[in-house]
Amino acid sequence: MAKTNTKPEMRFKGFKEDWEEKDFEQVFSNVSNNSLSREKLNYVRGIAKNVHYGDILVKFNEVLDVEKNVLPYISDNATVEKLKNSFLKDGDIIISDAAEDEIVGKCVELLNVNNEIILSGLHTIAVRPKQKFAPRYLGFYMNSNSYHDQLLKLMQGTKVLSISKSAIKNTVIRSPKSEDEQLKIGNYLESIDKLIAQHKQKHDKFKIIRIAMMEKMFPKVGTDLPEIRFNGTKEKWLKFNLGQVAPIRGGFAFKSNKFKKIGVPILKISNILPSGEVGGRFDFYDEQTQDENIFLPNNAAVLAMSGATTGKVSILKIENDKKVYQNQRVGYFENKGVVDYNFISILLRSALFSDKMSSVLVAGAQPNVSPKEINAFEFYMPQNSDEQKKIAAYFNNLDELIRNNNTQLIKLSNIKKGCLTKIFL
Repeated sequence: MAKTNTKPEMRFKGFKEDWEEKDFEQVFSNVSNNSLSREKLNYVRGIAKNVHYGDILVKFNEVLDVEKNVLPYISDNATVEKLKNSFLKDGDIIISDAAEDEIVGKCVELLNVNNEIILSGLHTIAVRPKQKFAPRYLGFYMNSNSYHDQLLKLMQGTKVLSISKSAIKNTVIRSPKSEDEQLKIGNYLESIDKLIAQHKQKHDKFKIIRIAMMEKMFPKVGTDLPEIRFNGTKEKWLKFNLGQVAPIRGGFAFKSNKFKKIGVPILKISNILPSGEVGGRFDFYDEQTQDENIFLPNNAAVLAMSGATTGKVSILKIENDKKVYQNQRVGYFENKGVVDYNFISILLRSALFSDKMSSVLVAGAQPNVSPKEINAFEFYMPQNSDEQKKIAAYFNNLDELIRNNNTQLIKLSNIKKGCLTKIFL
């Protein structure tokens, strides 16, 4: 298991010593856990707090700050009394020993336990370092590929993967000899996490604002006026059928055996993602055609009419106005120029539209929707085109803020992944 190289690729200035490698048992001693199910925990009151494996897998980062994170309580006196010698401390590691995929082994390092009574819960392996490590180092290291890759061949199971206490003893722990270097690593990665958290908070805030403003700037069901309007607009909104202003158009049934790796991209239902974006792997077609009915314009509002994302609307963004083919079961809301198309695009990505879509969606192994029913959807719109444009501009600006924050989140996540690869041995 020993590595031939003894120094990581990325290093802080002033540190040159070889890293050390120790067997898991040399570094850790075991701490007992409980087997309480989620149903036996609560978030109101209790004697002790509990770290459940499910929260490790989906809720907590590498470092679990007890002061900042909410943990469920244990109210069972007998369980707490039985484990009175297993109360957790700062620096302890809690490993999830079961999961549905290779995330099994994800762990947290405890921080700021203070006077709290914390216990390790169901499907966890709790361990305590025998030697002193700088705060956060082990949490980040043991969630990096450098350590987690050691667990892959030790996992057992098919539908549910698991790792045992005896198996995990076959891993090694690598670390700088200098506690100062450990501290710099932990602090640096923590600073990236803080930036990610800040952008995530902004991202979530903008999304909440968007939902709230959609409810207030469009008329509620049964009314013809919104709650919030731009200054100077007073006219009642007009009822219209979607098919009157932006009828849905179907695509062309391209033969999959003629798909190519280069050529004109084909927008398929699989390219309309759950996030509402257009992406994924594109297929291409190399035969040019002059049939304008199967080309999609830039900023086209497109709908998945079957498949996993049935009913999802996305806005197609095409660089340099290149041509994109429209595949079958992809619906395009045609721009008839009757209403500002940006306003229609915003409406199509609202709860008003998704609620109507839910009412006509045919469920089953291959869910689908009918163009005739979609064209019959009734909505309200401002009579004044300037009001239509102002509403569209407001939400487009908000969407741009959400996209920019999401881009930053992706960049920061990629930076963290790169650092986790290069900063550890």
